[in-house]
Amino acid sequence: MKRAILLLNHGLGDVLMALPLLRRCARSLRPGNRLLILVKSATERVVVRNACAGIRGIRILCIGHMLSTSRFATLKLALWLRRQRPTLFLLPHASERIQMTLLAGLVGADVTVVPRSRFNGLLFRDTVPKTTQHKVPYYVRFADVAGVPDSADVDTRLKISDASRQRANTLLPGWRASQTWIGLSPGSGAAEAHKRWPVAYYRSLAERLLERDSNVRVAVFGSPAERELVAELTADLESSRIIAISQDDVMVTAAAYSLCACIVSGCSGSVHLAAAVGAPVVGLYGPTNPGFTGPHAAKCRIVRAGLRCSPCYRLGFGRGCGNPVCMSLLDVDRVEREVLLALAGRFTSEIPWCETTRARKPDLRLREPGDKPASDLEPEEIQV
Repeated sequence: MKRAILLLNHGLGDVLMALPLLRRCARSLRPGNRLLILVKSATERVVVRNACAGIRGIRILCIGHMLSTSRFATLKLALWLRRQRPTLFLLPHASERIQMTLLAGLVGADVTVVPRSRFNGLLFRDTVPKTTQHKVPYYVRFADVAGVPDSADVDTRLKISDASRQRANTLLPGWRASQTWIGLSPGSGAAEAHKRWPVAYYRSLAERLLERDSNVRVAVFGSPAERELVAELTADLESSRIIAISQDDVMVTAAAYSLCACIVSGCSGSVHLAAAVGAPVVGLYGPTNPGFTGPHAAKCRIVRAGLRCSPCYRLGFGRGCGNPVCMSLLDVDRVEREVLLALAGRFTSEIPWCETTRARKPDLRLREPGDKPASDLEPEEIQV
């Protein structure tokens, strides 16, 4: 691993799920070794820097999303990487698109490890097959195939600095341990808006939770690009106990998550960031498979409508059917119940694996009779 390159450019959630792989590579570095990590944006760079704090020989480069760049930009990047004369190139975030295969081939590392596909199998000896595992152990398999020495102390947690924690305390006004702060994170990135639970449902959930107990506080989180979405959710909610947080510093957001008793979000970087700091998560899933991309945490509840068409998120169908009923059919009553169960310490025993379908339009039938599980406690039985 003298000169290694690690491609992690799918976004915040995938970077967080790749932390065990990242740390394993970083901790395998010897004096004089170098590890170049390619990420999409400054947000992921902050997370990677946090995960590799104190380890020498690491450089982090922001390159944008590979599939949104021009062919010329991809070629330019590949030739620059080739000049680094890498001995190892790991591409856990590569897709089956020919563009990624060509990038890996042009870089020409001594050892290249890519996802198994028809094209990759023709060019590369070391490939990782598709799996029915969660992405965390799937990504770690890239290190196994590359022969990177194992490290028993890797995990998906992030360390929060005192400075980030202090700034987070100022974001949650009057925060006290006796209060129950519940975080709502309605965004998912503009390109994946079909993964979102409707904003009106979040508003209703916030109103109900605030009515239940005077100690409840609600924080609505969003990236700076999602300020309008956050404002839409909080508009006209007349309560001093609900606040909006659109924070530039991802580690300050992570620190604020750690102060919350529960984070509610769809499939997004938020659920993984919350899991990374130990916050309980209620994950709302429809187009995606929670067994593959769900929060890698013990403290979570997974909520699905269980439609026969869901999940449908796959290569070539990344923007969904245009009518995500798998999310809109998750009613507020049910999500409120799931939040209360999470607050009571009742979590999903095992994240369900839901095989991806080939559906292209909604199918309102359930996959199996009774696929929509009833909660084991009614709201009135649970104390916040």
